[in-house]
Amino acid sequence: MPPPHTRLLGFALGLVGFPALVLAWHWWRTRRHPEPFRGTSPLSFALSVALPLALYLTWWYAPAFSVTSDAVLLFVGGSMVLAALRGYAGCEMLALSNWLLRRYDQIACAVFMPIDSLEQRGLAFE
Repeated sequence: MPPPHTRLLGFALGLVGFPALVLAWHWWRTRRHPEPFRGTSPLSFALSVALPLALYLTWWYAPAFSVTSDAVLLFVGGSMVLAALRGYAGCEMLALSNWLLRRYDQIACAVFMPIDSLEQRGLAFE
């Protein structure tokens, strides 16, 4: 079991640090390009998988940064809960920043992409 200060740092990073970082990036991006953002390219899809996975796997390749493993799980999970509570159908990673910035920007979301594609084809579960 990790030391208590490491666990607290993981909580702080996942519930405050990562959301603040995404919000800062999103705010900066919208100031430079105010038009709606639709990052649904294969590169966006790959980044939506690679970045959280890289942060989660730090326990394996960079143990000194293993605090990000719990933090990324908290960030993604918290974003999913917020998106569900708000009825937000876009990628959960932008749920908080879209809410605070009053936008509806989207990035490719690897987690729910299979379900989203079924819904678009009218094959969703009802």
